[in-house]
Amino acid sequence: MSEVHPIPHGHAILLAAGQGRRFGATSGKGFTEIRGRPLLGWSLMTFAAHPQIESIIVVVPPWDEGIARTRRDLIEPLGLGHRVVLAPGGDRRQDSSQHGIEALPTSIRENPETIVLIHDAARPLVSGFLITRCLRALADFPDAAGVLPALPVRETLKKAADAWVERTVSREGLWAAQTPQVFRLGALRAAHAMAREQGTAVTDDAALLEASGGRVRIVPGDIENIKVTYPEDRLLVERLLRAREG
Repeated sequence: MSEVHPIPHGHAILLAAGQGRRFGATSGKGFTEIRGRPLLGWSLMTFAAHPQIESIIVVVPPWDEGIARTRRDLIEPLGLGHRVVLAPGGDRRQDSSQHGIEALPTSIRENPETIVLIHDAARPLVSGFLITRCLRALADFPDAAGVLPALPVRETLKKAADAWVERTVSREGLWAAQTPQVFRLGALRAAHAMAREQGTAVTDDAALLEASGGRVRIVPGDIENIKVTYPEDRLLVERLLRAREG
């Protein structure tokens, strides 16, 4: 019988600094209201309610009113002022992730065994169950520097140029990555440092670990853990929220 590891505690970093141009947002996608709550608020409440999450860093747009508005319109009304630290975002996603890490207290940030969860706030339907699954996997695989939820690619993939198909791409072994992505902070900070030194640009933190030689474990994702990128995604999220409410 395999050993059962306790579910570790961790610190969440929610990335909500995106401008949402493809979504059509004018003041930051995270402030777009969905069923009476800003988009950012849905995942924030899920992380705040999870018993293994010790603290939360929310990375918001860096413009002057971004932090003040987040605190006034979201953090204070939800009663989370004692648990949430706000940090300004950067030019790229990986810069925002780095800013979130730097906002952790020094004693936490400098402990290489600290566990951090990096989550795109544009995924408002993340579940507590998925958070637990990722944390448990990191405990169960001590040789993993990180864990990410993902879904196997189901559609046939086409490589195209100017809307003309060039070839069909095999989907064997391909996975669509989600968040939260969970990491041992020492490995993640080293990966960020290497990326800065080499000028590497990536689209998620797991790619930083891959580039630095760290092992990343996949766990089953959640089909409802969709990312709000286009206006039609908002409609789907609203339908799923209505279904959850019964």
